[in-house]
Amino acid sequence: MYVDVDPNGGNPTINIDTGITSSQRNWNIKVDQIACNSPYKAPEGCTQYYTNSSGIVESFNYVQPTAAQIADASASLHLNNLRYGICVASRSGYCSISWTKGDTVTTNPYTFGISGDAQGLSPTLIGTETASLTGTANCSADYVLIPSGEYVDTAGVSVMADRFCGLGFPEQVVVSDIQPFVMYVVTDSNETGDAANFGFRLQYRQNACT
Repeated sequence: MYVDVDPNGGNPTINIDTGITSSQRNWNIKVDQIACNSPYKAPEGCTQYYTNSSGIVESFNYVQPTAAQIADASASLHLNNLRYGICVASRSGYCSISWTKGDTVTTNPYTFGISGDAQGLSPTLIGTETASLTGTANCSADYVLIPSGEYVDTAGVSVMADRFCGLGFPEQVVVSDIQPFVMYVVTDSNETGDAANFGFRLQYRQNACT
């Protein structure tokens, strides 16, 4: 996690509000300061920042769930009330970026679930394109935004969409040619109607210019 701080604003602080005093909690937090002129400094507004041409990104608190954990609501949940950017440093000679599921169906079928009632859906559908939703009308509360995203659906139709939500992700890659490469994550504070939303684990790959 990258946090922007004012170099002339004094010492930054971390405030933790648990809301419950009866539970004992422990934290182990490592902090590194990054110089303002460092090549490793994340661009402003990038809470997650990746510099490789390909890799895996995860929502905060994502832990690969099992079908049993989804069914009994014991899976780790995505965090609510967040707005942040997941940024990928553009490599020279690369003009677009592809986003797809972070794992194969056999190793981890549950790579995307950020809105809707996962307990009310068949486990075989969770994570699939059938359970995915796109567009402003469907995705207004909890969603990821891929600027000018485009993909080919299971019917072979090219679809333009920038907002993705629901309990699944397109089977084919979602491509965006908007630079800088950023995927935005938005969650609200209202989880009414949502259940067992475990977050996401997606893979990105930069595509060479042609």
